[in-house]
Amino acid sequence: MAKIEGQMSFSNAAYEVLKTSKVPLSPKEIVDEAIEKGLITTHSKRPEATMAGRLWANKRFIRVGNGKWKLSR
Repeated sequence: MAKIEGQMSFSNAAYEVLKTSKVPLSPKEIVDEAIEKGLITTHSKRPEATMAGRLWANKRFIRVGNGKWKLSR
């Protein structure tokens, strides 16, 4: 299935960003990279808060301290 730029969910964008990251990232870092890569678009004033909520709600991600997240694998 082809990826449509800017049409990925926050959860799927976080997965894509974290699977290529060698270090855990904060929700803001994940959002910034996802936007830079064209995975998501948002008009929210605080997209990092939305991303944090998606990370907490999805078992694909685990918090590793200092507000950083990685894939649960």
